[in-house]
Formats: sequence, C-alpha cells, structure tokens
Amino acid sequence: MKKLDYTIPAEFNPKYFHKKGALAMARLDDNNPEKESSSTEFYIVHGSKYAAWEYDEDEQASGLSLPEEQRKIYTTVGGEMSLDGKYTVFGEVVEGLDIIDKIASAKVYSTEKPYKKIPFEIKVVE
Repeated sequence: MKKLDYTIPAEFNPKYFHKKGALAMARLDDNNPEKESSSTEFYIVHGSKYAAWEYDEDEQASGLSLPEEQRKIYTTVGGEMSLDGKYTVFGEVVEGLDIIDKIASAKVYSTEKPYKKIPFEIKVVE
C-alpha cells in the first residue's frame, strides 16, 4: 500500500471512544503535536475487558473523567482507554466482533505482520 504525503486533522469527539470494535485512524507519533491522522492507515480496536479497579486506575492515571456508559462498555465489552483523546475514532464494527478476536489471535512475525494474509470485507453503513 502506498502512503500518501499528507495527514488528516485530528477529530476528537467524546461520544466516539476506543471500545472493542472501534475503527480509528493511525498516525505517526514523531513530530506530530496536532495528532494528525495517517491518510492511508486505520486500525480496529481489540482490547480487553477492564476489571472495575483497572478502569478506576486507568481513568485516574489518564486524567479522564468518562461517562458511566463508557465505564459499562469498557468493563463488559472491552477496549483500550489509553488511546482515547489521542487517536481519531471514526466508526465501529457493528457485526462480527468475534472476527476481531480471530484476527487478534493470529500468529505474527512482529506486531505488524501476520504469517498469513487475513482478508476481510468492510461495508459502510450510515
């Protein structure tokens, strides 16, 4: 995949967060104070369920004060709170969350390269 020579301005909205299945924009962390997103890369959040005490510790450590609805989702569905407010979330998986688990359990050469290609299909639903 060819990377494009531009970035996309960050768009943070507290109603979109890094719950399991969230679609979010990747970005370069180096020399990017505005947290602008990559023009060509995205990721799907896998994460894990938070125990109540983990949620409390992470919320306090991050300086976030999240709504009770998010707490419920992070402790029952899962996600990755440490990414909130740092990467733009633009959508979510609405069917097939079990596929995310299968992708996350695939053997990899490194954190970025699976042994085998993992084909998938994305449909945009408004």
